[in-house]
Amino acid sequence: MKIQKQVRQGDVLVTPVACIPASAKPAKTKKRVVLAEGEATGHVHAIDFSPKQMSVFMDGPQIYLRVHQPVTLTHQEHAAATIEPGDYIVKRQVEVWLDEVRSVQD
Repeated sequence: MKIQKQVRQGDVLVTPVACIPASAKPAKTKKRVVLAEGEATGHVHAIDFSPKQMSVFMDGPQIYLRVHQPVTLTHQEHAAATIEPGDYIVKRQVEVWLDEVRSVQD
């Protein structure tokens, strides 16, 4: 098994966690899991979904991944990134300016 490491693709950061919180519930997933959508371009950070490869959990708006087999994170304007087996939390970069907090756009 490979060592888990952070994976960054644009404004999306996938970070290893010791465990997925018990409060996180399995998410209904289709053929593709979208981790973030670009507000300006409409492009998406996504992983093709297979239950053999990974499970997806939600805790409110927070996304967690349990990767069983390596998966590929794709985006139309970034290089593909491989996520190794393990548990992860998905974070999105935000900007803070004075009292305003907003997602960073692709």
